[in-house]
Amino acid sequence: MLSTKFEKFLAKRVLIISIIVAILDIVFFYHRFIILAGLATGTVFSLLRLNSYMTTFSRLLSQASQAGEKKAVSKSITRFLINSALVILVLGASLNFSQDFFIGTLEGIFMVPLAIMINGITEALGITHNNFE
Repeated sequence: MLSTKFEKFLAKRVLIISIIVAILDIVFFYHRFIILAGLATGTVFSLLRLNSYMTTFSRLLSQASQAGEKKAVSKSITRFLINSALVILVLGASLNFSQDFFIGTLEGIFMVPLAIMINGITEALGITHNNFE
């Protein structure tokens, strides 16, 4: 995990956003420790999912230029569907455990897309100039 420069960049941003969200959870929610456990679980799952997607798409791009294009596409679609099913299973299990844990897990799963969105907005507005590096 965290093998590329982009993954390390996103992991740092996700950590910063997770700390901010954890502070907000502590301030505004009553069952804060259950929510924080869900937040940690969802964040780790989200980073693992990012790693899986990056591996899948890098393999797809490298194999698509070679002869086995159909096989690479079918493997990528299969991995994507498995990742989607895992998200549903994790959310279902967390909801079965507790509604507060589900809230935290959902927050954690949205950390990577939120970090990408915030960086895209700050890049577009000219606030940062990191080009996702």
